[in-house]
Amino acid sequence: MTAPRGRSRSGAALLALLAACGQAPEQSLSEFATPDGDSMLRLTMTPAAGSGDPHVIHLSLIPRGMAAGAPLVSTELANDGTPFSGDQIGLVWVAKRTVLMCLKPRQGARHGVRVELSDPPRVEQVSRC
Repeated sequence: MTAPRGRSRSGAALLALLAACGQAPEQSLSEFATPDGDSMLRLTMTPAAGSGDPHVIHLSLIPRGMAAGAPLVSTELANDGTPFSGDQIGLVWVAKRTVLMCLKPRQGARHGVRVELSDPPRVEQVSRC
């Protein structure tokens, strides 16, 4: 038995609406080896939900040979209406087990996090990068 034509259309519209309301898929931006070579740092982004919303940046630690790892930090990168690029994110090793991630919105204050790769990892917010 087939559904009446009107019910089929409303079902398709409801499915499209539910899909549109879901969170955008995470995009991989880059990976960096730790200085000791035991792990990789994966930098990913979840795009802004709307034109004025921030992008969410994730930094994860992946042990060598694994496909996924523990997320170390998630932080926002302001969306100023211009297209986002990975150039707005900087990663710098400041010590053998410490990385500084700076987020540089095109407009607005730079901010970031310092992550010490200890057990458990320690994360410190920094206001100047």
